[in-house]
Amino acid sequence: SNTEKVRITSAGNVGIGETDASAAKLSINNVLSGDVGIKITQDQAEIALKIDQNGNNRAIYIDAESTTNNSFEVRSDVLTTGSGALFYSDSSDTGTRSVVEIHNDNGGSSGTNALKVVQDAAGNGIYLDQVGNKYGFYLKHSGNTYAGMKIVADSLTTKQAAHFYSNSSSSDVRNLVDIQNDHTNANGTTLLNIGNDGTGPLADVSGTAGWIHNGMITRVFSFDMALNTAINFDIPMTNTVNVFEITAIHGYYPGVDYYASIVGFYAYRSDTGVVRIENFNDHSSSNSGSWTVSNPNTTTLRITKVAGAASSAARGFVEVKYRDV
Repeated sequence: SNTEKVRITSAGNVGIGETDASAAKLSINNVLSGDVGIKITQDQAEIALKIDQNGNNRAIYIDAESTTNNSFEVRSDVLTTGSGALFYSDSSDTGTRSVVEIHNDNGGSSGTNALKVVQDAAGNGIYLDQVGNKYGFYLKHSGNTYAGMKIVADSLTTKQAAHFYSNSSSSDVRNLVDIQNDHTNANGTTLLNIGNDGTGPLADVSGTAGWIHNGMITRVFSFDMALNTAINFDIPMTNTVNVFEITAIHGYYPGVDYYASIVGFYAYRSDTGVVRIENFNDHSSSNSGSWTVSNPNTTTLRITKVAGAASSAARGFVEVKYRDV
């Protein structure tokens, strides 16, 4: 038929399927069902699409009405050392800006993740290499009933949910981790809350250098169990460890017959094992049970809660301090 397909204006504008080509150098409209708007096949090792934007406006602008599909998608299935996307800037301007910005602008879209990373390989999910002298990660949180940051690591075996590490040789005074509650009226705030449903230690504090923290280790166990329950708390030790300060208690207090405790100094001797060298407290009863300290082998210190007769639920803790090196 004689239907117009392409129009070229006197200004050199081209309209494909577009009768008014005055808005752009190239306008494409009325794409047939099943067709893509623009398709580029590049078999050469050169750029497939190059945009040289010299004016002060967007180089690419996409107005997408997609609902269940992606507005922008990049697939790179044969990458080796390249990247799926690279956003690069060499501007020396000191003005405040973001090299990449993601903005979800509707407060009602509560099911939206502003950024989601799925990493199936044994590589880093997010890798930050901060060279400049400022924060590597800065999070400003305006929520009030949700945490500013949450880490869920349900498949851990031998590693940590979070690891803070420094190998700086600087002798300047600093904190590797700093927690600050900066409002004097926040009286209900707990700076650090640790909950442990297992029988491992609540805290393991150690140091191998310095005058104050020269090899000191503190291990703390916290638990909630019936008085007629027996349990062992095992702590690894080496043959160089020979003095321990041990505090342990389990019970509640309707009377002295419902708690068991020990406080004292203990020593490890290669010939006789663990022995008590000074006793500050030792309380036991038939209802509450008692505490014992032993070493099942030369590399383990064992604090044992001996079961009592009462089935009452009671809380307790074990704290062990020693110098390891």
